[in-house]
Amino acid sequence: MMLSLLDDEQREIIEKIFREDKSFFFYVARGILVSKEDAEDAVSEALLKIVDNLEKISKLPRNKMRAYCITIVKNCAREKLRRDKRLEFTENPGQYTEDLGESTEDRFFKTIPSSEMQTMLSGLSEDEQRLLFLRYEEGRSYKEIACVLQCTENSARVRGFRILEKLRKQMDGIIR
Repeated sequence: MMLSLLDDEQREIIEKIFREDKSFFFYVARGILVSKEDAEDAVSEALLKIVDNLEKISKLPRNKMRAYCITIVKNCAREKLRRDKRLEFTENPGQYTEDLGESTEDRFFKTIPSSEMQTMLSGLSEDEQRLLFLRYEEGRSYKEIACVLQCTENSARVRGFRILEKLRKQMDGIIR
C-alpha cells in the first residue's frame, strides 16, 4: 500500500534496494533479534523508514545508499529489542534480574557457521582466543576472566568488546 503512494522512479528505487539487499537486511536483523518473526517485523519497519527517507537516500551513491539502509535496519531491530525487553520487564514486575535472555554476543556466535568461525578465530592472538574461550565456552564472568588474565574487570570487558568488534568486521568481509 505504501508503494502505491510513490511515483514510478521512487518505487523503482525501493524495489531495487529490496530486490538486491532484502536477504542481507533480514540477516542483519536476525543477528540482533534471533527470532525470524521479529527480524521480519524489523525489516518491514525499516522499509517504512527507508520510504520516509527516500528523497535523501536516492541522492546517495549505491554503496552509501546500502550502508544507510543497513543502518536503518539495525536501528529498527535494536529498537524492537528494547521495546520487547521493556515489555518483558513490565509483564514480570517481580523479576529484577539483569539477565533478560540470551546476550547479544551469544546470538552473534550462533549466527555464524562453525567453519567460518574457526577461520576467524585462527586469526586471533592466543590471548584473544583465551578470553573468548573463558567467556563463551566456560561461561566465566568478566571478573573471573580478569583474575585469570591478571588485569582489571573493566579491562577484560573492553578486550572482549574489541575482540567481538574485530570478529564482526571479519564477518562483514565474509558476507560481502
